[in-house]
Amino acid sequence: MSVQLLDCTLREGAHLNDGEFGRKTVINIINSLSKAGVDFIELGFLREVEDNRDSTIYNSIEKVNTLLSECDTSEAAEYVVMVRPGRFDISNLTEPEGQCSTVRVAFYKHRLEAAIEYGKQARKLGYDVFLNPIAISSYDDSEIRSLIKRANDFDPRGVNMVDTFGALDHDRSAELYEQYTALDDDIKIGLHYHQNLTLQVGNCINIITDTDSEKRITVDGSLYGMGRSPGNLQIEVISEYLNSNYGAEYEIDALFDVIEDVIKPMKHEYDWGYSPAYFISAIHNVHRTYGEKLKDKSIPLAEIDDFCRSISGTEAAMSYEEGIVDDYFDV
Repeated sequence: MSVQLLDCTLREGAHLNDGEFGRKTVINIINSLSKAGVDFIELGFLREVEDNRDSTIYNSIEKVNTLLSECDTSEAAEYVVMVRPGRFDISNLTEPEGQCSTVRVAFYKHRLEAAIEYGKQARKLGYDVFLNPIAISSYDDSEIRSLIKRANDFDPRGVNMVDTFGALDHDRSAELYEQYTALDDDIKIGLHYHQNLTLQVGNCINIITDTDSEKRITVDGSLYGMGRSPGNLQIEVISEYLNSNYGAEYEIDALFDVIEDVIKPMKHEYDWGYSPAYFISAIHNVHRTYGEKLKDKSIPLAEIDDFCRSISGTEAAMSYEEGIVDDYFDV
């Protein structure tokens, strides 16, 4: 089995700080990840926004490549950006004339065809394309089979298991991975876990160690787990695991240095990490924003649990709706 790492700190962290890392910090993070030997570095989002050189939300691929021209890109890392149909017009994506030549297309399941069409257009321009189906825990088996079939027809470079709600336990994670092995052999399987159940590392290791598949795997992680609360798989943890058990040669000290200098101060400010409210939203497989908003409203945990149970399995579970919360709690 071939395992590669993708760092998503600059994209996932943008959920906490609106991408406002600051130019010097962004360059520091990129250089440190490159020095550590991380295989893929996700630089942020492409969106229809005003230009801001201190942000990891960009309005053109040219801005991304300008950033990379200021970084030490002498190592063999590949550089990636995320796009979503409806948030960045494909007509504004130009040919990859710089070092960023890979896009990850994120989409909810009802936008699968739009995502594939978007990916086709990106590939025509010369980009490698990964598919990022959001909230994979919300898919039933027939929807997974449809996703796999359409992905095989499209032939992207990879397809991710994106555990947006942090709801995957070991058994379901392994079941999904087994279903993903129906992808054609040249398509990578990506693993993207969140910390809601604190199973993110175990789920990843479980797949790496307990499968007989010869599939190529890409594991997403972020420095210190930085990302929209409760956070992501910690890239320093999985890097050390791969070094110790599979002969990988990631330079862990480079990760520790940037965590110490850059990420730890941010952790004090944004305070991502495990919280019972996000655990509750995950066990009921509902959008993590419900946990966040109810926690911020100081709703008792037992009442958060009752509420999340009441919407579990409904359309409301897929995205946050303030009116449903207001009605339930008679605000």
